[in-house]
Amino acid sequence: MLRKSARGALRAAALLAFAATLLLAPKLGMAASYTLNFTGTATSVGGPFAALGGAAGDSISGTLTIDPLVTAPTSSGPVTDLYDLAASSFTFHISNPGLDLTMNGSGAGQIRNDIFGGGFEHLSFTFGAPSSSVLTLSFVASGGDNAKLASLAGLPTSAGGIIDLLGTGALIATGSFRHGPALTDAVEFSISVATTPIPAALPLFISALAGLGWFARRRAAPSPEA
Repeated sequence: MLRKSARGALRAAALLAFAATLLLAPKLGMAASYTLNFTGTATSVGGPFAALGGAAGDSISGTLTIDPLVTAPTSSGPVTDLYDLAASSFTFHISNPGLDLTMNGSGAGQIRNDIFGGGFEHLSFTFGAPSSSVLTLSFVASGGDNAKLASLAGLPTSAGGIIDLLGTGALIATGSFRHGPALTDAVEFSISVATTPIPAALPLFISALAGLGWFARRRAAPSPEA
């Protein structure tokens, strides 16, 4: 009786968990907001950024939010897919012991996915207003399957996650923030990448499964008094 009751409880719990997953999972084709976080180090600093005390080696951080995110390419070719996005907002922060400057921008833009010869895959983000400020982030990785992304659905929100998605070998992750009427005042930077080959939630998921199995065996075991 106890074993049948335990199996029934586990089955009900599994069905509830599956239903919750279906309800919470993003649906393909649905417009959704996407935010990419990045950090890095300035490699060159020009214009008013330099006049304010910015220099190569400064700390860089920022966010890029796209709302809504278009997950299917709007233009497709043999080696390049383009995703045109209507709206975005972003922040760019540069700092050193004598400088703490944050700038904001917004505008339409494009995500570009390319396949280079030799198995290199490239994903770049370019957003902003041509007469104000433009943020560009670029990721190149090798070791992938030499195929463009079929969709941007589930696109990782960290630099390391994007590199993991694109490939496993040599990588380049860079960015630039251009400001001013002619976009000549620029900060170029390298993007910090911490790859995550194992999803952070996987150990917790395994532990939860192990605990559930132990609980089921404990419930199913006959009582010493029986």
